[in-house]
Amino acid sequence: MKLTLTALTIVASLIAGMALAFDINLTEEEENKLRGNPMVGDLAAGVKGLLSMYSLGCLRNSKLYLYSSEALETDPVDYFSYYEIVKQPDGGFILTYKNANSVALNGDDEKRIPGTASLLCDNIIEESPGVTFYPIKSINGFTDKRSFIIDLINQGYK
Repeated sequence: MKLTLTALTIVASLIAGMALAFDINLTEEEENKLRGNPMVGDLAAGVKGLLSMYSLGCLRNSKLYLYSSEALETDPVDYFSYYEIVKQPDGGFILTYKNANSVALNGDDEKRIPGTASLLCDNIIEESPGVTFYPIKSINGFTDKRSFIIDLINQGYK
């Protein structure tokens, strides 16, 4: 009897705890629409957009993709590097990495090599099932990370 009562108490606590948890009932796309933020999926072919260097798509099968609900920057900030993106007629994107225009917040004016996405596209699908993925065809004219990084190093990036 004691064991049954203990089990029922634990189950009731778990159910009550789940009911009181903050509900995330809004997808990234819905939130961007509510805030009036333009997104990657809003761009037409040939139109340029800006992406933060900290928000560069997702990975699927070792390939880099942008996703439709990814928010665009509306104005480059002087101390953050960013990507200029252009949607191609075939739906892919060509990116150009733009280095920050002035000294960074920490006073470091070195040109930094940007990181690439570590987020998996499959994780985005779980949170936003209707999302569309667009392949990144090139960054600064390069079609692979090794060539892109070597080029940046040759330009003095660290």
